[in-house]
Amino acid sequence: MRRCTSKESAREYATREFGDQGANIFAVGEANAQAMLGADVQKILSAFGSRHWTVNYPAKIAEALAAGRQGAGGLFGAINQANRAAMAWKVADEGLILKLLQRAAPLAGGDLKEEQGFRGLRIPAGPAVFLGRDHLVVGIGAESLEKTLAAIRNPPADAASLREGPAFRRARDLQPLDPALVVTISDAAKSGGILGNLRQVVAGMQPEDVAEGERELLAEAQRVLPSAEEMEGVFGVGVDTVRMTEHGLVLRSVWELPAP
Repeated sequence: MRRCTSKESAREYATREFGDQGANIFAVGEANAQAMLGADVQKILSAFGSRHWTVNYPAKIAEALAAGRQGAGGLFGAINQANRAAMAWKVADEGLILKLLQRAAPLAGGDLKEEQGFRGLRIPAGPAVFLGRDHLVVGIGAESLEKTLAAIRNPPADAASLREGPAFRRARDLQPLDPALVVTISDAAKSGGILGNLRQVVAGMQPEDVAEGERELLAEAQRVLPSAEEMEGVFGVGVDTVRMTEHGLVLRSVWELPAP
């Protein structure tokens, strides 16, 4: 079996490799999707444009722990809800995306609402999806939607923006930021990244959160934990890029580990 080339669509690859059977699978899938979405699949995909961003905001660990003690999902179920992120697309056809949201609104239990000049819906126990100013935004977690809509309405300038800020400058020194399929810039200088989140989870736990036989271990772990101030500077900026080359997809990841 030959591999799919960078300029070949999935449909073309399936047809080349599996003939009419491969082509028919795509035809049936597209027909079902068009009936459900009410629009041509290719037009929908084109309407989303070619650029999108994902923004991860600092997790609210303490709030999640407090909510977990009160909710039915339990402590560790609530920790999964601590993460906050938003995905944004620079859409090419806002009108078509709006029709899709209007079609989806009844399934989410209501009509489209307006917030900050954007129209969308909040899915119960799920994400919020809003459209406006040629952007589609999906927010997950507390305040992620509101912060992202506000940034689109009033883009940060100068050093307050990502492109002009110190994290972007350090990232550019770590590896070239030429156009790529994916570019990820992370700044863990203050939070400590994943280890910083783990420190917050352990520091915020109470004896009743664990079994009685594990409480002494929890107390000892909390005693030796570094403080939030001590976590600052343990990690720095990280950059991941994904590019398509003649050899296939190439991932390059570089992380800054400042000297102690």
